[in-house]
Amino acid sequence: MMSGKYDAPLFVALVKAVVYKTRREADGKSMTNMKYEDCLVDMCEAMAQLSPRAYRAFSRQFAGLSIRSLR
Repeated sequence: MMSGKYDAPLFVALVKAVVYKTRREADGKSMTNMKYEDCLVDMCEAMAQLSPRAYRAFSRQFAGLSIRSLR
């Protein structure tokens, strides 16, 4: 686990999700059935409600749930 100033739960959850997404893509697998940490899901829901367009951009670059999954 990381130690130091980058140990905020949301940051750690995002890094884990990005690493998992990168590994799955490298293996040629989809993101189906991925388990997201609650704090990351909460952030994704809030961002999608505020700006669906910004959330779609975030989700493509990082490892976010689909808009449909959030509903």
